[in-house]
Amino acid sequence: MLKDQNKSQHKAGVNWKKVRHYFFCCIPFFSNEFLESLTFWDWLPLIISIASLIASIAAYCKH
Repeated sequence: MLKDQNKSQHKAGVNWKKVRHYFFCCIPFFSNEFLESLTFWDWLPLIISIASLIASIAAYCKH
């Protein structure tokens, strides 16, 4: 019985709703509903800029 409960909890995986809530709490001035309505293409410039920032910091520290 205990093994069945562990399997069902393992299958549940990550609670993405909770992850999104904590992630969106870090972005001021926007509601959770607005941020959840954005598509991947709306988030793409932010993702690229963060990757560029990380690459710039890595290049600076490497030099």
